[in-house]
Amino acid sequence: MKRQNVRVLLASEFTGTRFFLRRVVESENKAVVVAEAENSMRAMNLARTLRPDVALIDSHLPYVVGIDNLPLSRVSGLDVAQSISVEIPNMHVVLLNSLSVAPADKAWNPGAGALLCQESKDTCVPFTLGELSDRAVSPGSLIFANVEPKEEIVPVRKASLSDKVLFAGILGVIAGWLMILTMFLATAGLFVLLGGATTALFGLVGKLSSKVFKQK
Repeated sequence: MKRQNVRVLLASEFTGTRFFLRRVVESENKAVVVAEAENSMRAMNLARTLRPDVALIDSHLPYVVGIDNLPLSRVSGLDVAQSISVEIPNMHVVLLNSLSVAPADKAWNPGAGALLCQESKDTCVPFTLGELSDRAVSPGSLIFANVEPKEEIVPVRKASLSDKVLFAGILGVIAGWLMILTMFLATAGLFVLLGGATTALFGLVGKLSSKVFKQK
């Protein structure tokens, strides 16, 4: 059976943080943001109405009530997360504890990529929303997690055959020159030096040829 899209609700007071979370969600295949909430009351209403698969809630989400939009609490993300997980047991509720610095910290640049990780003792175990939606949900369960920047992966370029030949030739030239300096092995050193120079020349020609073909 084909897996359906993982429907995600985002909840954070800050527009920049919600944008950041949207980028994290959309970087994962088959995950879509269905709604965003800027306070606890709206998050609760959207969770009840839309019944998404996952709710990502900023732990610093304020609880706002009344026409004056007065914040009664600056840290009520835990309250609404617990309420949603109890009232809607089929939903995965994730409380994110490391979002207050997300928009300001360069390490949190969405372009650099980020991943979700579940807090476990002294470590943070990465997980995807797809993996999360495949798990059975226990009534009242709540996941405490962080968002961490992905480590940049620098591709390692393997040495080509021409690079290896050139390197071997250079070593031959050096070895031959050292043998010539000893005087006792001057004749043998001359042959080694010439052989190394020839090998290095072949390697250099091969390297230049590969560059020309790549440009074409």
